[in-house]
Amino acid sequence: MNNDELKDALAKLRADYAEQLPGTVAQMEALWQGLVTAEIPKSKLADLARMVHSVTGSGATFGLPAASRAARE
Repeated sequence: MNNDELKDALAKLRADYAEQLPGTVAQMEALWQGLVTAEIPKSKLADLARMVHSVTGSGATFGLPAASRAARE
């Protein structure tokens, strides 16, 4: 695979990630809301922590620092 092919592949991965991000954020928000209102058991906090960690790292990897910052907040 040459440099241009690698750049194209990374661009596709980044676009796919960005396309899926709103759904991931919605899941995180719903989970958080459920935890706050006690509709979801506190044991699910670990799931939320994993999602936040994933978005934080993936956002940085794919050059989307705003996603990383927002996840940390």
